Amino acid sequence: MKPQWLSSVEQQPRKLINTQNLDWNDFRYYLNGKYVKKYARMCFNYASKYVELLDNPSMIETFSRCKRNNVLKALIALSKYLGFYREFKEKLSDCGIKWTKQVQ
Repeated sequence: MKPQWLSSVEQQPRKLINTQNLDWNDFRYYLNGKYVKKYARMCFNYASKYVELLDNPSMIETFSRCKRNNVLKALIALSKYLGFYREFKEKLSDCGIKWTKQVQ
């Protein structure tokens, strides 16, 4: 018979990152070196606000179209910085999250 704590651990989804140890200053430096200032600032703000969605991106569907795209851009930049873009992309696909075209 399995211990009770083991069954509860098995039910929890595997986390991609430990957000407690994330070096936000280094991530900001990465963004500033890769993107223009305004876009880098937007990515940093959304990534720092919605970092928990890296593990469960299904909540992204609840956002408006514009906000959804910005959050996706930010989390993709963060996943590339952390080195698990493919895994994050698979999570997005598993949740059925796709880019939406912005109507102007």
